Amino acid sequence: MQESCRVGDVLGHPATLTRLVPDDAHLTNVVMQERDAAPGGRSASAAHPVTLLGANPAIRDAAFTAPVLRGEDAAPDTFMITGMLMP
Repeated sequence: MQESCRVGDVLGHPATLTRLVPDDAHLTNVVMQERDAAPGGRSASAAHPVTLLGANPAIRDAAFTAPVLRGEDAAPDTFMITGMLMP
């Protein structure tokens, strides 16, 4: 029980991230360490996923961890976000 309090819901956190990512985006990788999460992926607009993640009370301090790579022509943006998952 103490470990669960320290690291949070090990199976629930990935589910929360995938549920919060907008339909126009998809995750290509997720790095998790205890409550820290760093999802990366592609989206038509990289601002959309970070805005939705940051507005949700399940994630605190959502921010880009690297510059957004803008896609050429109609290619999607590539992004990497970090945030802390709340219990």
